[in-house]
Amino acid sequence: MKTGKDLREYTRIAVKVPVDVEADGREKVSGETECVSMKGLFIDCDTSYPVGTEVVIKVFVGGRGSNVEVWAKGTVTFVNNDGMATQFTSHLGMDSYVHLHKLVLFNANAEADQVEREIETHLGEVQSDL
Repeated sequence: MKTGKDLREYTRIAVKVPVDVEADGREKVSGETECVSMKGLFIDCDTSYPVGTEVVIKVFVGGRGSNVEVWAKGTVTFVNNDGMATQFTSHLGMDSYVHLHKLVLFNANAEADQVEREIETHLGEVQSDL
């Protein structure tokens, strides 16, 4: 039986890149990723949305001002004093999928083989039109 970290479908990779999160009718939240996976991310931010809030996530893979971005729809799944975790709830567009894949794989270091196996196993789950 899987427990704890083993329950995750995708390995979380520690990487810091700027991110904006928006929810209908609420002020935009900006921060920096703490960790990223092919299924979601944790955002280090001063303010957050409540668990269950549907959000649109924009990750600036190449830094703010770069056109290398990941766009995703998601839901806030966890909140603490450091920020909030989001899980992607719809398929990513092809460009976003490719940028996320490269970001995760490039920063995976010793876990690169594991990450590549996870991506191959779940390929159809995370790509499509946003």
